[in-house]
Amino acid sequence: MSEGEAASLILTEEAVLDLDRLDLFLRPVNPAAADRFQDVIWLALQRLMEHPRTGRPWPLKPEDQDIREHFVTFGKRAYVVRYRISGAEIVVARIHHSREDR
Repeated sequence: MSEGEAASLILTEEAVLDLDRLDLFLRPVNPAAADRFQDVIWLALQRLMEHPRTGRPWPLKPEDQDIREHFVTFGKRAYVVRYRISGAEIVVARIHHSREDR
């Protein structure tokens, strides 16, 4: 991937299920916040496509993989996007709230 060229984005099945789970947790309590969450998380994913090395290296990653974590601020907390850079692709593996026990 050359400088200035945006990567393509792939969400694993687990990441899609994470987005659904997070939305289903928030929506019954605060539908407006759930809408904002969707906007914020998709904007963050778009920015990752433009700047894939924004996230910090994940400390538990295998030596041969570039796995990173990107923290997406939302209110007083954050969501964590775990992804790997694979050539010109950003593969999002998981998305979770920073307070979840992972």
